Order: sequence, then C-alpha cells, then structure tokens
Amino acid sequence: MNNKLHLILICSIAVLLTNPVYGQEELNKFERWVGNWSVKMEGNTIHESWIRNVDGSYSGESWTKKSNGDSVHTESIRIHMLNDNIYYEPIVKDQHGGEPTPFRLIISSSSEWMFSNPDNDFPKYILYKWIDENHLRASIGNSNSDSDHTIIFNYEKY
Repeated sequence: MNNKLHLILICSIAVLLTNPVYGQEELNKFERWVGNWSVKMEGNTIHESWIRNVDGSYSGESWTKKSNGDSVHTESIRIHMLNDNIYYEPIVKDQHGGEPTPFRLIISSSSEWMFSNPDNDFPKYILYKWIDENHLRASIGNSNSDSDHTIIFNYEKY
C-alpha cells in the first residue's frame, strides 16, 4: 500500500509540473508571428508588428497608413497565459474605455488559432491562419456562417 501511495504522489507531482510546460509550449506557437506584416485594403496599408516579451507573452501593434500618407495607430495587442488559458487581448482606440478586450484561445493547431469572446459586440471571434513563412491570414467576425459580416486580412511579411 505504501508503494501505491508513493507512486500516486509522484504521478500527481509530475502532472502538476508538466501542465505549465504544456501551456508555455502552446504559447510558443506564436513565435512565428514575430516580425512585421502588412496588407493593402481599400487604398490603405494595414501593418501589424509582433514581438516576444521577456515573460514569454507576445505584444503586437497595429496601425494604418492611409493613401494620403498619414499613419493612424489602431490597436495594441497582447497574447498571454492566464489561469491555464491563452488570451488575445486587443486595446482598440476609442473602444471599451481603453481597456483590453479578452478573447480566449479555443482552437489551436500548428497552423490555425481561433480566439473567442461571445460577449463582445464585434467581433466575437478572431481567427489567424498560418499560410507559409511570408503569409498570415487574419479573419474577424461574429459567426462562421457565410452571411456573417467577416473581414479578412491577408498579411504578408516584410
């Protein structure tokens, strides 16, 4: 009986120690986003720039360079772990009182990440899809139906 208790204790400790490692491995999948990305839309160029922070989280900045040459900062983004979940938290200018809007990671694979916040007005989901080393697609919308108002950003690395 003593050996069984000892084995259960060791297994329990092993599970507790490996859980954060799994989370960090999941967070590490965003390493490919690090760098500068842009997409041309309606005569403007939208830029996203991502870095990895010392604590293992990621920070992004988004701005639009208008056709007249003016640049407008549109959002700051953070991807981080909180309570064993990964969150994508944008702070969008003039929305939610300057507070971050949390979107929880609900789908993760080697090439696709979906974040969800069903309580947000728009968007309710943010989907990133890794195309290749130089292309990353971001989609935002309220549902997966074809009638949904979805905006697609086909980013290219520069």
